[in-house]
Amino acid sequence: SHFKEVMTMVWNEETSQKPVEDTVRGIKGQHRTAENNEDLSIDEERLLRSFEIFDAEYKKLLGEYIDPEADLKKLVSKTNALASTFLPINCTSEWSQELKIQIPKIIAAVFTIFTVLKSGA
Repeated sequence: SHFKEVMTMVWNEETSQKPVEDTVRGIKGQHRTAENNEDLSIDEERLLRSFEIFDAEYKKLLGEYIDPEADLKKLVSKTNALASTFLPINCTSEWSQELKIQIPKIIAAVFTIFTVLKSGA
């Protein structure tokens, strides 16, 4: 509906102008079980560093691949290769710090692919 589109546009406008630090400070975490809820601490500095890695990588990739002559399949292949380093996914084992640092880069690549595809470039 038109009203929903207007609300989405207003939300997008507000969130695009909000500093990332404000958003991170507003994040609350909980571990919920059948018995109780327990607040989780959020490492704000680590989350901000991850965002900075994502943002820098996204801007770099977008600048490179928004060109209509760019080979987007190359980025898709690179993204698949990077994501495959997480395989096999085992929910009982811990990911190393080296592996965790790749997550913002994978997300940046996925967002870049989506942006380029939606832009029509």
